[in-house]
Amino acid sequence: MITLTRTLRLNELEIFNVFKDGALICITILEDTRQPYSEQDLQLDPLCSMQEEDLIIVENVFKFYIVDDKPLSAADSRYVHEFFADLIETNDFTNFIMQDFVYPDIYELIDLHKLNAYQKILQHVGSSYKIPPISKNKWNHLSQQS
Repeated sequence: MITLTRTLRLNELEIFNVFKDGALICITILEDTRQPYSEQDLQLDPLCSMQEEDLIIVENVFKFYIVDDKPLSAADSRYVHEFFADLIETNDFTNFIMQDFVYPDIYELIDLHKLNAYQKILQHVGSSYKIPPISKNKWNHLSQQS
């Protein structure tokens, strides 16, 4: 059985831990860029083979970063991709990009109970998003899971 725990929810960023049978299988980050495709995005398959007029109308791109210390199994990857793809309502002006990243030893190198760990993951996947400091009166943004 696959379950999710949302560990952080901000206006433009959500982070989920994805579990299978109680074991963490990946971390999935959803970033609302509030921007059109970047030049780097346009190099990705299948965007690089699409017509420019189909790409320039997109005004908002959501990015999903699926991160684990090793590649997910085909079945787990398919499930995670399908689940998160269903979260975004796409149209002519909104679309998403989903990318898988292997971050060797991620669970040994960083403490997933600290915000700076997620900032390190964002840097690893090439995101320029900076997690703002969270004031003590807004701790409800963080999961209560220990």
